[in-house]
Amino acid sequence: MNNDPNADNSTSQAAEVLRFLKAGGRITTMEAFTRWGITRLAARVYELRQRGEPIRSDSLPVRNQNGRMVTVDVYWYDGRAE
Repeated sequence: MNNDPNADNSTSQAAEVLRFLKAGGRITTMEAFTRWGITRLAARVYELRQRGEPIRSDSLPVRNQNGRMVTVDVYWYDGRAE
């Protein structure tokens, strides 16, 4: 029995992310928050990878609100791995 009160939400969030990535999208944590309200994108990606989904990531340099260069992860679906 799963006692995690967020299990259903986490599953539906992972499904939403997977649909987006399989359609050719690329996503960062901030974009996932803006688009779906997902605050833990890395956790959803981890779950998908555990299920065998070929999700790739890379660091992307961006400028933050203070003008500093920082890196964020961008995720995409690697359909070639299937």
